[in-house]
Order: sequence, then C-alpha cells, then structure tokens
Amino acid sequence: MVPVSRALTSFSLIRPHLIRILPTEYRSAIFTHSEDQLTTAKRVTEEVQAAHFTPKNEKIVTEILEAGPWWDAEEYHQLYLFKNPDGYQCPTHRLNW
Repeated sequence: MVPVSRALTSFSLIRPHLIRILPTEYRSAIFTHSEDQLTTAKRVTEEVQAAHFTPKNEKIVTEILEAGPWWDAEEYHQLYLFKNPDGYQCPTHRLNW
C-alpha cells in the first residue's frame, strides 16, 4: 500500500480531458483500507486541489476508492528495476507544481 503522502504525485498524472479516453487501468487512484485513510485521502486531495490546481483552473481527477481484492502482477513485472537496472524514466513520475 502506498501512503497517501507518496500518492500525491498521482494527482498530476492525468488531465481531466483525458479521463474519458483512458482505460481505467491507466487512471490514477488512491485505494483506502479504512475510514481513517478515506478521511485523510479526501482531506489531502482537497488541500492539494486548493493549493496547486484551483489557481491554475484545473481539477484533480484522481479517484478515491475502497481497496478491493489484490492480485500480484506476473512474475516478469516483479522487481522490474532490479532485473533491468537501466530501467525506464517515466516523465509523469514527478510533481507538476
């Protein structure tokens, strides 16, 4: 599970105009396991919206959802960067504010 504070970068991954065309597996989401996590996720989302997105007239589209069943990815996806030290650089893995 990714702590809410580390999940903040997902707020800037998807722009609202793309939400209608992206398959759900490519959309950002925060998955919660308890009421406390849900409350924290909503509070932090509201704070980040007000501080970083509303001034730019943009809206956070990251969904906040209850966590459901979990399935590990295929073995070749596990520890990917350890198996592929040159790895990859994804330009969306950064804060956009």
